Amino acid sequence: MRKLLSLCLFLLFCIFSPAQKLKLWADEKIMQKLENQKLMNNPDSKHNGSRYQIFQGSSRSAAYAVNGNFVNLFPDMPTYVLYEPPNFKVRVGDFRFKFEAIAFKQQMLDNGLTGFFIVHDKINVPKPK
Repeated sequence: MRKLLSLCLFLLFCIFSPAQKLKLWADEKIMQKLENQKLMNNPDSKHNGSRYQIFQGSSRSAAYAVNGNFVNLFPDMPTYVLYEPPNFKVRVGDFRFKFEAIAFKQQMLDNGLTGFFIVHDKINVPKPK
């Protein structure tokens, strides 16, 4: 009977005791993967980053034509057609880091694209590879 009472008291103490904070000691790469996963679990999150603006003009049809041509060249790269009166803008990419944007710039130049420039924007967080 005494053992049963002790066990019940111990279980009650464990259940109702204040939660302790757990400190996690891990490699930096593991912590980065956890951070990426946390960002991906919130699909509506917007973060500071960069995109390339490849078109700006008053013609809606021209904006969608430029967007279509870009999608044919780079089908996996996200594109955004924006309307900020009086202009339509086409922006591409979701670059979190400058080195990602620079690497993609060379790909665009290799495919004959010109007249684009980088803009800082709120981006959708890309899925980790």
